[in-house]
Amino acid sequence: MRPARTVLAFAAPVAAGYGIYRGSKWVASDDHSDAFKVGRGVGLGAAAYFGLTYIYLGNPGHLGLRHFRVTPTVAERVRTKAIFVKGNSQAVFGNASREIRLDSATYGSYLHEMMDALRHSGKHTLLLRIHGGLNELDDAPERDTAFLGAFERDESTRDVYPILINWQSSLRSTYRAHLRSAIPLSVNDGRFERSAKRVANMVVGVPYELGVDLVRGALNAPYPLGSAIGSNLRYNDNLWHAKEVLSSDGSVRGLLDSSRVMDISGGRTHHAVGRYFTTIENAPATEQFLHWSGNVLDVPLGAVSPILAPVVSTFAQPAWVQMRIRARELFRDGGDAASDAKRQPGAYRPPRGAVGQLMDSLTACFAESPNHGQCRDSTRSDSGIVRVVVTGHSMGAIVATELVHRYRLPYSDVVFMAAASTIHDFESTIVPFLMENTQTRFYNLSLHPTCEDREHYFWISPYGSLLTWLDNFLAAHETAVDGTYGRWRNVVRSAHMIPDTIAPRVFLKAFGHYDPDPRFGVFTTERRSYGSYTPCTHGAFNMAALRAWDRRVWSPGPAGDSATLVTEPENQRVGDRDPTDGPLPTPDSSRQ
Repeated sequence: MRPARTVLAFAAPVAAGYGIYRGSKWVASDDHSDAFKVGRGVGLGAAAYFGLTYIYLGNPGHLGLRHFRVTPTVAERVRTKAIFVKGNSQAVFGNASREIRLDSATYGSYLHEMMDALRHSGKHTLLLRIHGGLNELDDAPERDTAFLGAFERDESTRDVYPILINWQSSLRSTYRAHLRSAIPLSVNDGRFERSAKRVANMVVGVPYELGVDLVRGALNAPYPLGSAIGSNLRYNDNLWHAKEVLSSDGSVRGLLDSSRVMDISGGRTHHAVGRYFTTIENAPATEQFLHWSGNVLDVPLGAVSPILAPVVSTFAQPAWVQMRIRARELFRDGGDAASDAKRQPGAYRPPRGAVGQLMDSLTACFAESPNHGQCRDSTRSDSGIVRVVVTGHSMGAIVATELVHRYRLPYSDVVFMAAASTIHDFESTIVPFLMENTQTRFYNLSLHPTCEDREHYFWISPYGSLLTWLDNFLAAHETAVDGTYGRWRNVVRSAHMIPDTIAPRVFLKAFGHYDPDPRFGVFTTERRSYGSYTPCTHGAFNMAALRAWDRRVWSPGPAGDSATLVTEPENQRVGDRDPTDGPLPTPDSSRQ
């Protein structure tokens, strides 16, 4: 039936338009041809509008345009190691042909199976991995399969059990949710009310929201345009005034006050930033050529790329708001605020969001053990899961911030990668969390500032990573501490906010580009080791090649230290250092 529905979805507006055209032409044979020509145009426009609106706002899976599906092979790999959450915070799974929405009972059984697998795994570390924004949920099963393949081939993960949290954060889905928000649906609406609201949104709401976006974008155009021009100028200045850019640009280098902010030798915080090379001799010739030619094209094409900044701002800004809403509703969705006649007023109700239910299950797993410190099978004599590692990329850091704030688990490490969360989020949530959890370590990974400024999409988009766009023109900044914490500039400027009591457990790192130091971007192939682009783009943190589960990647310490893996000795307390580890990491101070 799916192909038939797809054909019908596209054929209906075409057939309607053609019918209107033929009918008007037949009637237009009179002397009133001008009037009917106008009517014909209006009819064709209306048919096209309603047809496209139906296709865009309707359920893409129902139409067969995009749909979430899980083949049997993929299902076997991900069923006990991943959850998938729709935009309405409802958990889903699927088979080879269709999406299956999991109601409360079915999702409870799904989580019960996952907790059983976790208890019987015999592993001691749980890794919670949360991806960021601009990810299609439809692609998640294949992404997770690729990630798990690389993860399981790495011998260092033999004691780690991964749970991957996937949520619908694509631009398509979030902007569609914005268009449909003019007349919002309520969980208390009946079937007739919901149908009426959907029709009203299609006829009135969507054109209204779209019109408001276009007018607002036109009026606001100078702001993103100016920000994009400034970003391009900053990148060109960094690129062409030195063969290698040490630490970061001059404006930030001047803020590296070793007596107050970043005293590596004194051990206040552990930080390091890689070097940015415009080329490197032992890189493959093709890679050298592509990078060199890209640098040359950056000058002429970079001059015109800011023109599209107002377009990006017009459509991406409301989508960003919806992404933040979805990140919060992963724990408690809109239905949590609705009345429940079956319960007494004020009675506690657990979260309805899919991630909230997952975390409740994990909390219960740890609470069931005799000493409340392990998640394990009570029939086993050995210990179970004794530590939890949380990694969040981009908007995943926003989810991770909410997660560690809400749930008390034995966290050993919290890792932010190119975090879209703000400086304020870090100071108001992560700092108190680290002060309360005295054994937990915090790692914040960033791109090199030049990589951050250079990122673009085939030279047609404004220069800069997603975090640069957020700081420049997408996100609303009410105060100076609302900048994203994933940008190295913001990390350096706010480092004085880290209290001395937690500073030794805070690790701040920016990667290099073609840096020969393996801590900052060198990857080994079968043929040779060479400086790699990875990570030199915002999305590169999602690549399995980065091995983002390995503490040697997180830490600015010595790259060959095998004791800094994500796993730790079973009898070692969370956050304690093994005496064989040697001194705390002290990167070469020349990188300042």
